[in-house]
Amino acid sequence: MPDQSVDCILTDPMYYKPLDMPELLRVCKGNIIAFGMPIYRYFVPDRVHHWIKPQSTKNVSKSIPEFVEEINVLLRGTYNGPSVTGMQWANYNGVYFDIIEGKKVHDFQKPLALIERLMMIYSNPGDIIFDPFAGSGTTLWAARGTGRNAIGCENDKIYYDAIMEKMR
Repeated sequence: MPDQSVDCILTDPMYYKPLDMPELLRVCKGNIIAFGMPIYRYFVPDRVHHWIKPQSTKNVSKSIPEFVEEINVLLRGTYNGPSVTGMQWANYNGVYFDIIEGKKVHDFQKPLALIERLMMIYSNPGDIIFDPFAGSGTTLWAARGTGRNAIGCENDKIYYDAIMEKMR
């Protein structure tokens, strides 16, 4: 991708694997938003929000499951307050309880409403949003619903096909 070619990156990378931050910083001229577990961060964030998952995967190991994910934000661009988004101040508290509605396509799928909210706060209509780990395509779908453009990458053909079907 060309330098500074996207306005915002909003993604849910594979946990515990390195994220190529120099490459993301090269292609993005705006905010970088990445979900992650509290014990692992890809970069030093300017803001940390939390998604409290009301549901979690079945606990089949001898450990307590994680019910909280961090949403790490590297501020490099847009921040839209309530006067711009039209959202109530409660949407800006940094702690979110959204649930996945409808059929779950991917084990690590995020709620559409949560992704839309983050997109409206940290990008502008017409912006190009990049998700290098598209998974179920929620970021791409949220971009469509909020008047943004999106680019997504997914290397699993099953998820890629599901994204293509959903976006038709």
